[in-house]
Amino acid sequence: MSDSTLSQPLVSDPPVFTDQQILFRLIRQEWRLCRGAVTGLAMLWVIGLWVLLIFSHPAWLLVIGLLHVVLVSPLQAGRDVVDGSEEFSFAQAPGRGPLYLARLTLGLVFLLASGGFGGLAIDCNLPQHLWSLVFSGGLTEPFASPPEFLWYGLAVLVPTAAHGVTFALAANAGSRAGVPAAWLAGFPVAGIVTGAGLWLEGTLWQNPNGILTVPALLATTVLVPLAGYFAYLRKEATGSGGVAGRAGGSAWGWIVAVAIGLLMLLSLLFFVVTPRMNTSVQAERQHAEEAQRRALPPPAPSPERNSN
Repeated sequence: MSDSTLSQPLVSDPPVFTDQQILFRLIRQEWRLCRGAVTGLAMLWVIGLWVLLIFSHPAWLLVIGLLHVVLVSPLQAGRDVVDGSEEFSFAQAPGRGPLYLARLTLGLVFLLASGGFGGLAIDCNLPQHLWSLVFSGGLTEPFASPPEFLWYGLAVLVPTAAHGVTFALAANAGSRAGVPAAWLAGFPVAGIVTGAGLWLEGTLWQNPNGILTVPALLATTVLVPLAGYFAYLRKEATGSGGVAGRAGGSAWGWIVAVAIGLLMLLSLLFFVVTPRMNTSVQAERQHAEEAQRRALPPPAPSPERNSN
């Protein structure tokens, strides 16, 4: 054996992956772990929308998204807490940040795809066009009446907002019991933001139009998971007993602060816009009354009574 052969290393250096490659590998790994539940919801979506044509309204898509929030989002985010392997997961090379983003991205992709593409299929009657390629009958008839456009946005944004809150809380849960119960906070936060936005829109414009609700839900979808991300980076790992010394209290504080901030922003918009709306409404009313007075003919002179 030559000296050059002896000088060669026995173990080669491990391959170096970029951050994007690490994220994609983690997403594929998380997909293998949760594909059973996600595939079941996807099959329900396909059968209800494309086969039986039951899903004739975006509200059905909203139900599919909320089922994902209940069945998949908590366990996907807090799987390590439930298994008692969070200390081991935190010690791995990818780190906490890529693990959090990979799990969060997988749920968001399903919710955006099922809600967005499902809404497009309902609005454009795509299942009927697909069935018309095979035969003509009752399945090829378009849906009775198209719903309001706001329903399509709510079918996508409400589940994504609830998913973001649920995921952030489940990932930062300090006990096993806190993981499956995270959706109990995700639903109220998304519901309060949606209800407040619709109420303010109804007060300002008589009919909800999404001008306040859609940005508020988008802000919830982005800010709450972002707050949960920074809390997750500082989280104390949960041991094999399923309990951490300091649970997700910081995550709860951040999420509550974000929810309160969104409600305060909606209230501020309400108090700023309402006086202007009232002033413009009063001005329009005065102009309408003046125009009506000008359009009316002058009153006829009353006949004089004959004096005896």
